[in-house]
Amino acid sequence: MKLINQINSRYGDTRNVYEISDGVYAVVGKSRYVRGAEGMVDFEGGPYIIEGIEVLDFVPGLSPDVVIKSVRWARDDEVINGLPTAVFTV
Repeated sequence: MKLINQINSRYGDTRNVYEISDGVYAVVGKSRYVRGAEGMVDFEGGPYIIEGIEVLDFVPGLSPDVVIKSVRWARDDEVINGLPTAVFTV
């Protein structure tokens, strides 16, 4: 697992982006509220990650038109630093 980027929520909270393995990434960060459904996760203040959208600036080095294939909240054994963790693949 390697830290590859940091993004901020609209409230200034840092979200760390990790590369878990080739094509598999995690977004991790403090959030008072999170929500999710099949194919989407949403941190309070962002990011809102949905299957089928472009990665944009989440993952440095990837073309911004690369599309997210799947996204889900992490299982208990995948949670990073005890913080809300979203796992997505491209």
